[in-house]
Amino acid sequence: YEIPLRLVGSEMCIRDSTLWVECDTNDEESVRKSLVRELEKRIKEYDVSDHVNEFTLAGKKMWLSKEMRVGLMNSINIEKSTKKTDTVLWFEGINYTIPIDVALQMLAQLELYALSCYNVTQQHLSEVSGLSTLEELINYDYAVGYPSKLVFNLD
Repeated sequence: YEIPLRLVGSEMCIRDSTLWVECDTNDEESVRKSLVRELEKRIKEYDVSDHVNEFTLAGKKMWLSKEMRVGLMNSINIEKSTKKTDTVLWFEGINYTIPIDVALQMLAQLELYALSCYNVTQQHLSEVSGLSTLEELINYDYAVGYPSKLVFNLD
């Protein structure tokens, strides 16, 4: 496998169909370190993208931040302690009336999903930092291993 290297001005670049990195020198270790940094950046971007941060509720794609999930869990538990049976969740101007026990189960599943995604992201970051060849770095697929997105129906 040949990795195309070429000089552009005084900077070293490595390119495949989707990856450009710029290096200060043209030695392989400098290129490797630049590829690791670029892949780490892409992994972190992927982790916060809708490729990962998304679920479907009643046919609508959405995401709730950690802060929002914790806040909802607290609020809904307070509602439950007052013997309410339903809660109302708002998302982009739409309200969803959901039985409290169902809402708590959904939030628990969503939290476990987010934790699993976090673990996959951390595993990718760990693996990339340990790769030693340019070929391994160029061929690394950081989009694999994530759990299937959750789908909640309100039937």
